Amino acid sequence: MFDRVSNNQLPVMFNNRGLIKLKLNQQMSALEDFNEAIKINNNRAEFFENRGHLKTQLGNESNVEEAQKDINRAKLLKQQQRVQ
Repeated sequence: MFDRVSNNQLPVMFNNRGLIKLKLNQQMSALEDFNEAIKINNNRAEFFENRGHLKTQLGNESNVEEAQKDINRAKLLKQQQRVQ
């Protein structure tokens, strides 16, 4: 599906598709897309924010802990971007 997309655009497309899947209540599929976006580019705060918020919605204890890690990573990335 994304075979004609540049490497810079690919993680953004996975992230955006994940957001669409969230609106369609397809949480697990959205999580896979957020994971893929982060796997390709782990320097974008919004990818971690989106995954963190989704994990919070999923609600079990391990997801909540993982969600907090993602949200903390997003905050750190935002701080680093301000410094540069």
